[in-house]
Amino acid sequence: MLGLLLATRYCGTTGEHGSKQHGFWRRLRQWFRKSAPNDLYAPLVAQHTSDLIALLNTDGRYCYVSPSHERRLGYTSGMLIGRTCREIIHPDDLKHTLASWAEALNQRPAQTICRVATADGDWCWVQVQIRALNWRGEYMIMLVARDMSVEREQVNEMMQMQRTLLMGSLASAVIHDLNNMLTIVESTAGMAEEDLPDQSQLSEDLAAIRYASRHAGDLTRSLLTFARGRGSIHQPLNLSRVMYDMQPLLSRITGKQITLKVDLEEQVWLVLVDQIQIEQVIVNLVMNARDAMPEGGYLCIRTRNVLSPDHRGMVRIEVSDTGKGIPHEMREHIFKPFVSTKNSRSATGLGLASCRWIVEQLGGTIEVASIVGHGSTFAVVLPRVP
Repeated sequence: MLGLLLATRYCGTTGEHGSKQHGFWRRLRQWFRKSAPNDLYAPLVAQHTSDLIALLNTDGRYCYVSPSHERRLGYTSGMLIGRTCREIIHPDDLKHTLASWAEALNQRPAQTICRVATADGDWCWVQVQIRALNWRGEYMIMLVARDMSVEREQVNEMMQMQRTLLMGSLASAVIHDLNNMLTIVESTAGMAEEDLPDQSQLSEDLAAIRYASRHAGDLTRSLLTFARGRGSIHQPLNLSRVMYDMQPLLSRITGKQITLKVDLEEQVWLVLVDQIQIEQVIVNLVMNARDAMPEGGYLCIRTRNVLSPDHRGMVRIEVSDTGKGIPHEMREHIFKPFVSTKNSRSATGLGLASCRWIVEQLGGTIEVASIVGHGSTFAVVLPRVP
């Protein structure tokens, strides 16, 4: 310390003699700086690093945890000191994590990936480097963990994107065969209808089969459009008229246990949409509502003219049911691909995702309100034609 003070005192000396002094004190000051213990900076690094740094004894009990544990996991040092790391490691990850621990005890630095519990009960993926240290004659284990939650979420999103692309390829492969089969169904129903006597009770059923087969063909082509990201044909439409024409099909979808009510505003504004796509949205929402009411209930479809917060004219379509409702924690995820509100293994999790994609392509929004045990309302809001 004295040398540093002297170096500071004489560093401004001038002249020939002063120049020699200046060089001497500069070298002396540099030597002191290089010799300063790095321990002075260690608390600063530990205080501000985002990595989770911890020291444990060979029994796996925490002796030190960095402040980043509280910022990321919610644990203060007092909550962890003295506890074992086993207590916060996910049970499914415990075996391979302990294997890495044993490797580190044999003086071989190890690395593993595992889930650790946060203070509020969630799980956080971390990549952990494990190293044994000899501190004052006692072996300690140092853990340096890095939060991998963002990376894993990005990997999951990439995998979901690949699955979506695969769905597009599969749709391209089967669309022609499926359309051929639907054509056979439609034509056979038409010929059967022609052979029926006048005012036959089967005429209505055969007409419904022909309508459903045509609509199914349109939906498969629309699915192919969605998978490939291609454009569609938009035209001004009266959505109340579209909903009215869809009633026979929707009644067949809901079945006899569900009472279908349609409340349509006659003078609804025109919207610029692709009819096949908007029908696909309504069919998906109605099927979701039906599946939410396995024991029956009420389903209502409404159309209304509304104004947006910035006073733009919009048309709102509501599909309401009296089903089981959607839990709050699930609502923010239901429009993501491969997330399903159904318990059935046959559910693909693509219905609501395709609805959201179509509605957003049309410049609109889709939202959901739900009360568990009382039902749900899905609302599609689309801009009117200027």
